[in-house]
Amino acid sequence: MSETEQHRKIKKMVTKAFKEWLGVAVEEYPDTGHELDVLSVTLNSIKIMVEIIWTPSTTNFYRDMTIILASDAHLKVVVVNPTIIINGEFRRAYEKMQASEILKGYRMSDMIDGQKLLTDETYLANDFKKLVLDLIGAIDESIKDKIKQLKSQILLNQPLSPIIANCLDLASKVGTNSEKNWLTDELYGYHERSVKVAELPENPDYRVIHGKLTVEFSAPTFREEKEYGYAFFDVRPVFEIESLLTNTVSDEFVFWFPVQREIPGAKQITIGGPQGTEPVIVTRLDMETCLNKLRLRLHKFLDDIEKNRLSKIK
Repeated sequence: MSETEQHRKIKKMVTKAFKEWLGVAVEEYPDTGHELDVLSVTLNSIKIMVEIIWTPSTTNFYRDMTIILASDAHLKVVVVNPTIIINGEFRRAYEKMQASEILKGYRMSDMIDGQKLLTDETYLANDFKKLVLDLIGAIDESIKDKIKQLKSQILLNQPLSPIIANCLDLASKVGTNSEKNWLTDELYGYHERSVKVAELPENPDYRVIHGKLTVEFSAPTFREEKEYGYAFFDVRPVFEIESLLTNTVSDEFVFWFPVQREIPGAKQITIGGPQGTEPVIVTRLDMETCLNKLRLRLHKFLDDIEKNRLSKIK
């Protein structure tokens, strides 16, 4: 269906305004298999879509509702023909979707009367601007509340897995790709990463665990055991590390790794591990230190969002 003259005019007005207020706005942006009328992104990576529903037919209304529903924009601004606002069926369907989007963590404006944008010269710069910036501010406030809650959980040494899951949700809104990858790895494990210590610059150093490897030297006249330092990158999800510490009373843990080196005159001290592996002893303190350093990094991540990434738009 071709766009009406009013639809095109509102789209250009909103695009120009968003460029002025937020710095970025693009018309007819492809998104999840559809084309958004206007897309904008704030400096702290809040994605905003604007959908204009002008032709008041049932087919057109529900088609555009599908576009809104499919979008992953954090804020969904909807401008409509005023006849749509007074249509009881359309209004009820819209309010149901609005509630559904809020439950999913998105913000969705009330239906905005597009006729006011077309006929009232002050409406765009005053009422419409205030509505949009207030919605952005509400997203920022919800982020601040979540940050406060997560910081408290970190300081109270509560389980890290749900904390990381919530941090990942925050990162999806205002984080970098690197942060999202890091939090995903912490939550689900670093199994796709290299575990070689020599390649650690790309990986968090707190995940390097230092243990000890015991080997036996023997000859006809003597027998001696020696301990060697052994560093490895722990790829397990945080949940597994926490579960081990919570459900085990031992102060030492045994991990089995493929034999890394040959020590002349030595044989490994085995306690029933798989063939071709060697046992590395790690203390509880070393494992707890790993998690404590992760807590500090999570706290720093939240601090950075709170201080540097929330909107400062006036």
